[in-house]
Amino acid sequence: MKKNKLQEIEEYFGAAAMSQSQLLKYSNHPRQFKRDELKRKRKEKELYYEEKQHFLDGSAVDVLLTMPEHFEDLYYIDTLETKPSDAVMSIINYLVDHNIDIEDTEAIREVSNNHSYGMKWSDKVLKSRIIHGGTAGKNLIENLGKLYYTHLQNSKGKEIISKEEESKIQACVNGFKNHPNTSWIWNNNDPDIEILFQVPVYSEISLKGYTLPTKGLIDILVINHSDEVKEVSEAFKLAPRSITEIDIKTTAGYTDNYNWDIKKRRYDIQRAWYRMLLKSYKKNNELIFTDKSNSLDKFYRIMLPYIVVNSFSEPDYPKTYEFSNEDLIIAKVGKKNYKNGHCENEDGYVGDVYRDYNTPIFGINQLLDRYIYFEENGYIWEERENNGIEQTNLWNV
Repeated sequence: MKKNKLQEIEEYFGAAAMSQSQLLKYSNHPRQFKRDELKRKRKEKELYYEEKQHFLDGSAVDVLLTMPEHFEDLYYIDTLETKPSDAVMSIINYLVDHNIDIEDTEAIREVSNNHSYGMKWSDKVLKSRIIHGGTAGKNLIENLGKLYYTHLQNSKGKEIISKEEESKIQACVNGFKNHPNTSWIWNNNDPDIEILFQVPVYSEISLKGYTLPTKGLIDILVINHSDEVKEVSEAFKLAPRSITEIDIKTTAGYTDNYNWDIKKRRYDIQRAWYRMLLKSYKKNNELIFTDKSNSLDKFYRIMLPYIVVNSFSEPDYPKTYEFSNEDLIIAKVGKKNYKNGHCENEDGYVGDVYRDYNTPIFGINQLLDRYIYFEENGYIWEERENNGIEQTNLWNV
């Protein structure tokens, strides 16, 4: 039986292989791994559940654009205009997930204590606060917690989106679909152009005696099967017999400033990683699984990748970014001497990828080297030394 798109993606996330997001973790110092783990555990202890709306809205846009048939499988539109306080939401999420009745006074006391919530209140007062969503007195919203509890039960494990958030998400989706520079992706009628959404790609890397399984989940893959250039929009042309990878992004800021986000979040590494995976498929003559895959051969060119980004603040103005070949080379091999103004570092690949000054740039090669080093030596810096006195250089002069 052929798998649906959701099953393919679930299989992808379950696959034991290195993704670019996992690889990027090796840009941090080993001690940072421990700090991040402690932060995560502390956060889990503080709140069993916490809404992460910035991720939720972006992923909902992604689903509506690439596999809308599964939107209702993943999301539930919440008609509640108001939600309980953060602590009460977390408590009620725990009750629902563990099939505990919201009227169970003893269970409410135990879960609330684990959240350090209402520990000095009587059982009657605590239960009332949970039932009413943390509201009381003149701010009381009758049965708010109960309504939220019912909505969680109806959502059946789906992500919950408010009506207001749904409108914002839909406006962003409409912006992508209606703008002349991006609408062609969702309004293609050319039989020579094949557009695939949410494509899992698998390969492997052989490096220093290691064979590392690798994977990537491509948002959009555009294949021009024609021997002619295809002008799909005023600004976008597809080369003859070509393959183009496009990624969907969203932002709360302005799309004109998105170069900064690309740099900060190292989306250049994401693009270079997917490009590497596609090229390895090309070498094996297994480029991608499509209805026309038998016709794909070595004459298909893998083009420079793109990001299409839209803003929740200005959803009518999505923008397209093409990655330069120079940026993709640096994303692959790194750069030792990263200059910002007159600053230059001659010490090799050290430091943190998120620093903006006097810091070499990690590429995929350096991150893979780090992965191998940590696998062989553990997550410590064996060569770390204290050489006595170090001179300050506060302003990088």
